[in-house]
Amino acid sequence: MQKRRQGVRGTGLPMIPLRDQVFFPNMVAPILVARDKSVGALDEAVEGEGLLFLVLQRDPQVEEPTKRDLHSVGVVARVVQAMRLPNGIAKVLLEGVARARMVRFYRSGPGYRALIQLVPFESHDSPEVRARLRRVTMYFEEYVRLNRQVPDEVLMGIQGEEDPAKVADFISAHLTVPPQVKQELLSAPSLEALLDKLLAILVQEQEILKLEEKIEDKVRSRMQEDQRQFYLQQRMRVLQKELGEAPEEEFSKWEEKI
Repeated sequence: MQKRRQGVRGTGLPMIPLRDQVFFPNMVAPILVARDKSVGALDEAVEGEGLLFLVLQRDPQVEEPTKRDLHSVGVVARVVQAMRLPNGIAKVLLEGVARARMVRFYRSGPGYRALIQLVPFESHDSPEVRARLRRVTMYFEEYVRLNRQVPDEVLMGIQGEEDPAKVADFISAHLTVPPQVKQELLSAPSLEALLDKLLAILVQEQEILKLEEKIEDKVRSRMQEDQRQFYLQQRMRVLQKELGEAPEEEFSKWEEKI
C-alpha cells in the first residue's frame, strides 16, 4: 500500500467527478458511471494502472464541471471490478486508497484528468488521539443502535482495528449524513480534527435520533389509544343498537296480543 501511495504522488490520474457520493480511504463501494467523460476516464484507468481520482462536485446538477465546481480534496481509488451495462452505463466496484488534493484539473482525450498530491495524516498514536477515538467509537455504537438505516453488522468493521485513521475513515463512510458533511470530514487537515468533527456530528445525530425515537413512541401510543377508543365506540354502538332493538320487538309483540 505504501508503495502505491508513493507511485501516485504528484502525478496525473484519470478523474471522475461524483455528484452525491464521497469516498474515503479503505472504503469499498460500487458507483454507476454514466457521463461520457467519466466513462472515458474509467476506460483509461482500466487500461492503465487501475487508479482513479474521485472528487465530489459542489453542485450535483452541473453536467460538465470545471475546477471551480469541484472540491479540492478527494480520494485515489483502485478499480476492483468494472462492468459495462447494456445501456452504456458502467458499474464499477472501487476501493479507496488514499486522500489526495487536486492541484490541477484538465481534460485529456475522452475523459477528465487531475494532477494530485497525496495528503495522508501524520501517523502518530498519542494518548490524545486514543481518548478522542474511544469517545467517537462509543457514540458511533449508540448511533448504529438508534439508526435503522445502518445495520448492526457495520460495527464488525471496527472491531480489532488498531489504526485510528482507518477507524475514523470507516465511521465517516458509514454515517447517513449529506455528502457535503462527509466532504468536511474527508477534508479535515489532521486526524485530531477529523475525530473532533466526527464526535460533534455523532453527538448531534444521536440527539436527533433519540428525539425521533421519542416522537415515534408518542405517535405509536396515540395511534394505539385512538384504535382502542375507536373499538370501544364501535362496541358501544353495537350494544346500543342491540339494546335499542329489543324493546321495540317486545312492544310489537304486546301490540299483537292486544
